[in-house]
Amino acid sequence: MARPKRRPRAQTTPEGRPVQTLWLVLGLSGLAVLVLIVAGMLSRSQEIPQTAQYAEELPASGKVLGFPEAPVEVWDFSDFHCPHCRTFALGPAQQLIEEYVKPGKVRLVYKHFIVLRSYQAANASECAAEQGKFWAYHDYLFTKQESDAPFTPEELKQYANDLGLDMNAFSQCVDSGKYMDVVLQEMEEGRALGVRGTPTIFVNGQLIPRGALWPDLKAAVEQALQAAETRGGP
Repeated sequence: MARPKRRPRAQTTPEGRPVQTLWLVLGLSGLAVLVLIVAGMLSRSQEIPQTAQYAEELPASGKVLGFPEAPVEVWDFSDFHCPHCRTFALGPAQQLIEEYVKPGKVRLVYKHFIVLRSYQAANASECAAEQGKFWAYHDYLFTKQESDAPFTPEELKQYANDLGLDMNAFSQCVDSGKYMDVVLQEMEEGRALGVRGTPTIFVNGQLIPRGALWPDLKAAVEQALQAAETRGGP
C-alpha cells in the first residue's frame, strides 16, 4: 500500500520564523521606508516659498511687492544665507502677503543685510531684479539654501538659467558686481536704523522686536493700520 506523500516542511530562519513571513516583514518595512521618503519629499516641496507666484498676481517693482497706495510698508532686512531668514520667508512672510499685501493694506520690501558672507548672492538677486525676476530668484535662493549655501558664482548663474533669465546680461552683471554698492548702501541704512542681525523687520519705519514672529508682526501691522486710519479720518 502506497504511503501518503508528506507535505514539504516550510523553510524557517535560524530563529524558527517561516521564511515567507520574514520576506513579508521585510517587504512591509521597505514600503514603510519608501512612504516616509515620499512624505518627506512632499513636505519639503510644500516648504518652497510662493512669493514669486504672488508677484505674478500683485504689483511688483524690483524688491517691492504690493500696491503703491498701501498705507503700511514692511521692510525685511534679510540675508540669503541666514536660516532664520529662510524660516521667515517660508512662514510669516507668506501669511503677511496673503492677509495684508493681497488686500492692498501692506507693501513688502526686501532689503539686504549681510551677516553670513552672502554678498554675491545679494548682488545676483539685484541682477535678477534688473530682469523683473527678483522674487522668483529670492524664492530659488531660499529653496537651495540648505543644500548649496554658501552659493558659488556658477550656482548663482545656474539658478538664473533655470529661471529663464537672459544669461549674457545676468553673467556680466554677476561677474562685475554691478549692484554691490546697492547692497552696501542698504547695509549702512540698516546699521543706522539699529539692525544687528537678520531677519530684522520694520513696520512703517519702526523696528519691531521679534518682528519675524507672526503674532508680533501681525500686531504691529494692525497697530500701523489703525494709526493710518486715524490720520486719514475726519
